[in-house]
Amino acid sequence: MTRVKSAIDEMSQEGTNLQYENADEEELDAIIKDKVVYALQYIIERAPASKLDSSVLTDLTTQAGFALAIDQDLIAHVTLPSNVLRVVTARLSSWSQSPAIETEQSQAYLMQLDEYARGSWDRPVTIWTTRGLEMFSAKSRQDSITLVGVVKPSLATVNSDVPVPIQLEGAYIYHLAGLVMTAFREEVADKLMTIASRYLGYEGEGGVQ
Repeated sequence: MTRVKSAIDEMSQEGTNLQYENADEEELDAIIKDKVVYALQYIIERAPASKLDSSVLTDLTTQAGFALAIDQDLIAHVTLPSNVLRVVTARLSSWSQSPAIETEQSQAYLMQLDEYARGSWDRPVTIWTTRGLEMFSAKSRQDSITLVGVVKPSLATVNSDVPVPIQLEGAYIYHLAGLVMTAFREEVADKLMTIASRYLGYEGEGGVQ
């Protein structure tokens, strides 16, 4: 919380008159605590995968709700745990790579509808659908899967050390400070979120688009 307050105080030192300064420490701490999960989730969803580390990455196959089924056409259907926030690596054991994950709105998805054009074990394609992941295609129905990602931070996170990847600490602190200032309806909220965006490598005003 100290670093969040320091980020906010930077705005005051620049000559900005902030209404939050009228709040007592207990009220300010409560608001910061309330915004922790939202800030962490926002940053992790948008960060480059290279900036994520073991503090947040987990083996999704160990999470409740995970299931893998490979049908007779060798299409792998992955049921994701309900608390999945982001999938970083999805690779069947017969694949030599983990391809970028496409969406149902992509051209790549339309190609999978054609059995002669769809992905294969040596040129794989993964689609994130409303049903989970569809992976084209396995080499055999005995393929296993490597599935690494991030689960949604829980409210319990607030009462313990917040798991923030080292390379995302700046983005997290400034985005959290921006959320706190939004609660106070301070105009500097957008400025703080823009700083957070720059830590992520984006330049958009008011946060990552």
